Formats: sequence, structure tokens, C-alpha cells
Amino acid sequence: MSVLLFIFILSGIVCLHELGHFISARRLGVRAEEFGFGFPPRIWGWRPKNSETVYTINWIPFGGFVRLKGEGGDAAEDEDSFVHKSIGRRAIIIAAGVSVNFVLAAILLVIGFWTGLPSVLNDTLPETARIADARVQIVNIEENSPAAETTLEAGDTLRMIDDVEIVRATDLRAYTAAHIGDEVTLSIERDNEIFAIQTSIAEVNGQAQIGIGLLESGLVSYPFFEAIWRGVAATADFTWQILVSFGRLVRDLVVSQTISSDVAGPIGIAAMTGQIAELGPQYLLQFVAILSLSLAVINVLPIPALDGGRLFFLFLEKIRGRAISQKAEGWIHGVGFYALILLILVISVRDFSRFGIGEAIATFFGRIF
Repeated sequence: MSVLLFIFILSGIVCLHELGHFISARRLGVRAEEFGFGFPPRIWGWRPKNSETVYTINWIPFGGFVRLKGEGGDAAEDEDSFVHKSIGRRAIIIAAGVSVNFVLAAILLVIGFWTGLPSVLNDTLPETARIADARVQIVNIEENSPAAETTLEAGDTLRMIDDVEIVRATDLRAYTAAHIGDEVTLSIERDNEIFAIQTSIAEVNGQAQIGIGLLESGLVSYPFFEAIWRGVAATADFTWQILVSFGRLVRDLVVSQTISSDVAGPIGIAAMTGQIAELGPQYLLQFVAILSLSLAVINVLPIPALDGGRLFFLFLEKIRGRAISQKAEGWIHGVGFYALILLILVISVRDFSRFGIGEAIATFFGRIF
């Protein structure tokens, strides 16, 4: 189910990206020869009456594509050819895809801030903030502590200690301070299940300690008009964070030939999709917005085979006064494409063990057979 949900979400984001190319091309007089859902080989195709475009459904279900007339440099004399259009118009068509992804992320985040997004609860929240589903979560387990000897995990939600409900982190601190040396029972929520874990309260430097770091979180929403500017601001903030993260990835690859453990490929993202979906629709909405932004940011960078690489070649054409040969540009895009595929494969191999994909597949087929 995680894989199917991931394919559905990714395909939707990519198809909207391609729809941006498609609509802008049509509006600027470029013929769209094919709009494909998924990638070839083709399952089925349909051309509406009086339409120049054939709409196809293909076997490989990841996203989609638009095939524009003259995109490969042919039919340069035809007015409805992509290559016949001015540099400015071609740039608009190429940039339209990532523009749609940025707009999609902003819309999703505006909806999220209006209906409620997962946020850290602290004293800096404004009076206009509305809080729902407040919870106290464990964010880390300290070594050589009572908690380290239990099955507690980061991400667990702490519901009770003995018979005392935990609403704020201060509730736990007050209880442990009064029960140093006692054995206690923690009621933990994990994967929508509640279970009890036994531990003890130690004294460290005169303070009560179980050995867990806590974070208060909840779903925070705002009035609609405030949600609009907060959604736009969050879009800009997430975009910057993605750029910084990508810069670190490139730095690590060049300097130390390593990939940070924070980086995940398609397999890892598919696994995370299922985990996030279990938390609730608001968490999934935020995740989809960030996924759309990630696609937009990576696509707009000047990387061969991606939209940013194509925009870079248009920039060179503007500076030089003439285009680089189609053969040279195609060769560069080809090298960039295979380099990206290699990087994705390396990350995906690591994700297999990191997320226990092999074990999950074995369990799945074991249940079937």
C-alpha cells in the first residue's frame, strides 16, 4: 500500500508538472504531439476529434511526459514547432513545469495552515493559532539511562506515566521529580497502538531522569487570510532548506564521496510515504507539498537532462547568439541523465537495508503464498 500510495502521489505531482509544459506550449503556439500518463511502452492512446494531441496511458506508472513538436531540433521551419519559437517563449514553456510545482506546494501549505499542520508547540505561537491533537513525543533516548534499557523509540508518543495523563512535558517532569528511584509504567502510542513499558526513575546530578528527550507537538491552524501568507512564507522557507540540503549532498559527493544518511531515494521515499500516511492526512499533505517543492528545486537547477539544464542551454544561446549543436546538447543531457540514474541507484541500494525493504517484500510474499 505504501508503494501504491507513493506511485499515485508522485505520478500526480509529475503529471501536474508536465501539464504546466503542455498548457504553456499550447498557449504559445507550440504543437503538443503527445501527453502521456506513465512512460512507454504504450497501453492505450486516444486522439480527440479535431485535436493535434494524442493522449496515452503507458506501462511504467511513474509520472508522465509531454512530447512537443520540434523539441529535438527538427521541423525548425514550422511555426508550431518548439525550436521555431523565440528563446523567451521556449524558456517560459520549460519553466512552466517547475512553476506549477511551486504553486501546488504553496496551495497545499495554505490549506494546511488553514486546517492544521504538524508543528512544535512553544511559547512563540501567536494568539491566533488554534491547537489540536496536542501530544508529547519522545525525540531521543539517552545512552546509559533507564530508557536505554527498554524498547522505547524516538517518535513514540507518551500518553501516561502510571495513572497520570501526560498533556505537557512539564507533567512528566513534575511526576518524576516526586518519584526518584521508583519503578514506573509508561503508556506509549506507536503505530496507532497503545502499550505499556516498564522503566525506572534515576537521579542524575540531583535531578530525576528517565533518559528521554521530549517534544510537544500538535496540529496548528490559523484564520484563512493569515494561512495564505504563512503558506507562501513556508514555501519560500522549505525551498531554501531543500537548496541547502542539495548543496550539502553535492559537497559530500565531491569532497568525501559519501552520501548523508538523511538523503533518501525513491525506495526510501516510498517507505516514508506509508509511515507518514499513518500519522494522518495533515502530515501527508505537508509531505506532498515538500515532495512537490523538491521536484521543482532539483528540476530548476542547471543539471543536464533536467529543465534547469535546458534553461541553461537557452541562456548560452542568448549569450552566443546561436544555439549549441543538437548533437552536443543531446550528448551532454545523456551523460547527465545516466549520472542521475546512477546516483538514484546507489541511494536506493542503501535504502533497501535502511528501511528494511527486503524484509518487507519477503513478508508480503510470505503472506500471499
